[in-house]
Amino acid sequence: NIICWERLLEIYTMNHFVTSPLSKKRCCRWYYKEYNGFKPITMNAFDVLMTRAKQKIIFKGNVTLAQTYDAHVVNGWYWSEKLDGVRAIWNGKELVTRNGNTIYCPSSWTAIFPKDIALDGELYIGIGKFNDTVSTVRTNTPDNKRWSLVKFHVFDTPTVDAEYNTRIRHVFESTRHIPMIVFVPQYPLENPIPKILKLIESKGGEGIMLRNPNAPYIQGRT
Repeated sequence: NIICWERLLEIYTMNHFVTSPLSKKRCCRWYYKEYNGFKPITMNAFDVLMTRAKQKIIFKGNVTLAQTYDAHVVNGWYWSEKLDGVRAIWNGKELVTRNGNTIYCPSSWTAIFPKDIALDGELYIGIGKFNDTVSTVRTNTPDNKRWSLVKFHVFDTPTVDAEYNTRIRHVFESTRHIPMIVFVPQYPLENPIPKILKLIESKGGEGIMLRNPNAPYIQGRT
């Protein structure tokens, strides 16, 4: 259990003053359990665990899940491109999947992520790169070079108790100076949906997302 190991490492650090590379190496002789047995904790995994131990989780709920468009009344709504990536939540401490499973990224990748706001978005490399994205983010041993190609495309926050218009302003202000985060622009729905969809698909895109600017963050299917 990764949380148990976090606690053990935290205790070990406090008791043994793990500050030098040599001390870290000693600590990394410890083992942790994975799906395929016991493996040694790597230096990178140690740094990730120690960073998490100092942060706090501020969101543990379910993410918003979209419904398929079926002639809903969407006057005044926003649209954005649907990204073919991996859904992720920044919970104030770590990146997790929509089911709450830890996403193991390099500690430097989230080092300057905000600690006071949770973020909802997609880990994404680019059009036609879904398999590359999945193989990069769904491994317990993060690869710095491969993660350098990934961006966290953020479109909402579950921890601001307000309508969507206000939430996205908070998201933008909290993330605009963070290189690894891309704010997903929301456009007013001023053209027919089929026309917008045709434009996105002509560029190789997957589709579009529609959002009500006055809606609260609803956990589960909306």
